[in-house]
Amino acid sequence: MIEKNIFQIWKNNQLPYYLKIFANSWKKQKGFQYFLHTDESMEAFVNEKYPEIHDAFGRLKIVEKTDLFRLMLVYEFGGLYSDLDTSCNKDLNILWREFPEASFIAGVEADTNIEVQKRTQLPRLYQLCNWTFAAEKSNPVLKKIIDRIIKNIHENPELNTLEKTGPAVFTDVILENNQNNAVTILPIKYFGAGQKHSNSPSRKEGFVIHYFLGSWKKEVSLSKKIRFRFKSWFLD
Repeated sequence: MIEKNIFQIWKNNQLPYYLKIFANSWKKQKGFQYFLHTDESMEAFVNEKYPEIHDAFGRLKIVEKTDLFRLMLVYEFGGLYSDLDTSCNKDLNILWREFPEASFIAGVEADTNIEVQKRTQLPRLYQLCNWTFAAEKSNPVLKKIIDRIIKNIHENPELNTLEKTGPAVFTDVILENNQNNAVTILPIKYFGAGQKHSNSPSRKEGFVIHYFLGSWKKEVSLSKKIRFRFKSWFLD
């Protein structure tokens, strides 16, 4: 069974209010341990566990670092990772009860056509979410994703972020290694609800909702801050 840990990442321990409201939806999950990792703990983790990639890791963009770090965290400890601009709209224990034998859980982000792919800039027609996933400690498929990303860092540094460290490589390696359903792939309603493609259902039907605030290192617009502050009156 997948360990009941929840991991999220931010630059420091001080979350802005428009992310606190989402983090709280994860912190309140009963029976789970919640961990917020920072830039500092990320660097310390890589230095200790993966010293052989220290120099290459230092050359990555911050979003690429967090793409890789999330995988390493789940591989090392087991549990679930989710981006900070997501909210968990249901009891997370439901997922554990629905899939008690799962050792790796991933959700569909897109299953679409070339026209939609061009409009949305998705790297794959069929794509899995790397913004939310869960796996057991030392999961072998997860290790293969980490190894592929490390290989990309060393051998293909010119790749764009989506291909080098992001959902493209995450999807490719899972599909290449999903013999005997080694990875439990959930329909789009679980982690990808509320999108305008791939027959995605409304947000109210979703298990995890991604609000797509963009790179969490960039400044969020004032209009979004106001919108999420208004929402926080009802969610706090």
